[in-house]
Amino acid sequence: MKQMERKEILKRLTLKIKAGKPIIAGGVGLGIVAKMQEAAGIDMIMAYNTGPYRMDGVPSFVGHMPYGNCNRVTLDLVDILANRLTDTPVIAGAGAGDPFLDIPYHIETLCRRGASGITNMPTVGGKKAGALKGPVRDDMEWNGFGFKREAEMIRYCRKRDIFSVAYAFDEEQVRTLVQAGTDIIAPHVGGTAGGMTGFETVSVEEAADKIQRMYMAAVQENPDIIVLCHGGPLKDAKTVEECMKHTDIHGFIGASALERIPVENELTKIVSAFKATHLR
Repeated sequence: MKQMERKEILKRLTLKIKAGKPIIAGGVGLGIVAKMQEAAGIDMIMAYNTGPYRMDGVPSFVGHMPYGNCNRVTLDLVDILANRLTDTPVIAGAGAGDPFLDIPYHIETLCRRGASGITNMPTVGGKKAGALKGPVRDDMEWNGFGFKREAEMIRYCRKRDIFSVAYAFDEEQVRTLVQAGTDIIAPHVGGTAGGMTGFETVSVEEAADKIQRMYMAAVQENPDIIVLCHGGPLKDAKTVEECMKHTDIHGFIGASALERIPVENELTKIVSAFKATHLR
């Protein structure tokens, strides 16, 4: 796959925004999904450990649980994508909460493997609405392996001029990550609804209201920041477009919406079609 410098990615994305076109990034857990997303003209591919779990038929949140080493899973995924893609930047996830992780060394390793950027996934998220809450989250923060470490990772990327995307769950977190120098801030409104392993979530209107508040917090820190929404009720093109009508965001990051749900829907239809055939 083609590795891109930060300035090249920013130039591509900025031109799209100026042309009035949304930026669309897709999470992947399989090489075939990455190939099809690239063939369809996806702007960026997000590669992190929840993808393989999601495409194995279990909820994405399993990637936040201690069932596997999140950073090793992502390294393996990046290696797979390196042989499947040609001209699409891959943004690799890094779990900063791993207490054994040497962040600079790991980021440099991901880049040597072909990644063009870094994102904070899996993330602990916001205290009130993030991926981890309660005593476990409190203990991580107390011992220095929580959100602050994710911000340090984004700060390191900016220092090294490495492209970065940062998921955020609330306005305070948005401000911190934009100040740290992220190129894209992604308001995260929870696990994606829909399909066989979707989550209960808020309405599109409620999600849009929250996303717009995070957008405003972001542009107050950096007027040139790129803002992409993710998760919650934003499960297909219709719901994403409805969200765009009520916000000033620049596009969408879809994971379940751009791989799990399409596979569930289309494969079910195709198998049903085969089942409906008749012997002579």
